[in-house]
Amino acid sequence: MLCVTAASRGEVDLVLSPASRTIPLEDAGAQMIEVRLVVETDSAVAECFSSIETIIHYDPSVLQLVGRDQAGKQFDFIIGDGFFVGDPDGLNDDLADGEALYSAFTLGGEAAPLAPGSLATTFQFIALQPTGGTVVKFIGSVGNFAATRVLDCNFGENTGDIFGDAVVRLVDCPSVGTDADADGFRDACDNCPNELNAEQTDADLDGVGDACDPCPTRQPGDVDGNAAHDVDDIPAFVIALLSGDLLLGTAEHCAADLNVDAAVNGLDIQPFVEGLLGP
Repeated sequence: MLCVTAASRGEVDLVLSPASRTIPLEDAGAQMIEVRLVVETDSAVAECFSSIETIIHYDPSVLQLVGRDQAGKQFDFIIGDGFFVGDPDGLNDDLADGEALYSAFTLGGEAAPLAPGSLATTFQFIALQPTGGTVVKFIGSVGNFAATRVLDCNFGENTGDIFGDAVVRLVDCPSVGTDADADGFRDACDNCPNELNAEQTDADLDGVGDACDPCPTRQPGDVDGNAAHDVDDIPAFVIALLSGDLLLGTAEHCAADLNVDAAVNGLDIQPFVEGLLGP
């Protein structure tokens, strides 16, 4: 999250939404990705603002900015309903360089509502290639003039919090095949093909989605929780082995249950050692 500090009240916040999403990429160069810009205030009442300027940053090797969609916007902007306008620093001269300036101005002011806020615009990108996670975010300033800021209805700066880092994960998927659980991900690229999990969450990054992972927070064998199955796990594994059901329901018990039979016992020793030795 990036915060821009202003000398004034700092009550109008800008939010990129959703903060995280996973999308099946079946046709690179044709898949549309949308990130919403939301305006809100943390004041007790709605806050008047006259204009918004935001610099958005993205990886141009993964996402190609193609414009914005004003459908559903909840503010009346006199400028900002078209494409990205020209700017003195030339940020919008080339939208393929990973930075762009969005500007929107009101006539007489608009009211920023309390959270969860209202939609200002939707940035549109074309997905170019799969990625484990690419970030669209705000940056504070670039060049001599461009900045991320909000002006109040007296044209004083009133920029509050700026919630950046909208993370997009693009999963390489075939364009044909079954989707047994109807979650939008074909079985060939679904980390839980028989469990509905549209977000494809995988907390331990073991390739098995949390929805069907018997040990969702740790990889098998990572008994000490250091994100690796290595010799450091031996003392923790021995403790889990001797503790039996006393650790049942804990992450340690789950990671030590290598044969996934809901018990930590002698049957887990061989797969534990095999995991240490590697393939």
